[in-house]
Amino acid sequence: MLLRDTGEIEEHTKTYVDRDVILPHDAMELVRIAQEYKEEHNIHTDEGFVFSLTNEPLKYSEVNELFKKYCKRLGIPYRSSHKARKTYISSLLDGGVNINTVRKQVGHADERTTYKSYCFDPHTDKEREKLIENALT
Repeated sequence: MLLRDTGEIEEHTKTYVDRDVILPHDAMELVRIAQEYKEEHNIHTDEGFVFSLTNEPLKYSEVNELFKKYCKRLGIPYRSSHKARKTYISSLLDGGVNINTVRKQVGHADERTTYKSYCFDPHTDKEREKLIENALT
């Protein structure tokens, strides 16, 4: 894990718990493309960071600069990597993924952390009314 404040690399996650993150096929394709790029350009890193061209992970600021670049290219408002994490969690919950599965995917020890800090409702008032109506009929 890369510490945001100091830039130091820790040999463990924040919670000291390793986890397997399930990626959709499109994301796995991006990982494959990144690995293929490294092979084609003879870039060999010992640490196994997928999107880094060195033995260091991408810094938090570098990731967010890439987010800015691609948000601008897509013509959408800037969203930080942390906002992407919140969207990831909310999308899993909205998609019916069990809270314990979501909690494990994102490394939370307690589901209250997941619900309190990372879950948001992207629906409009009208959409919420329709969802509630559908759930109760």
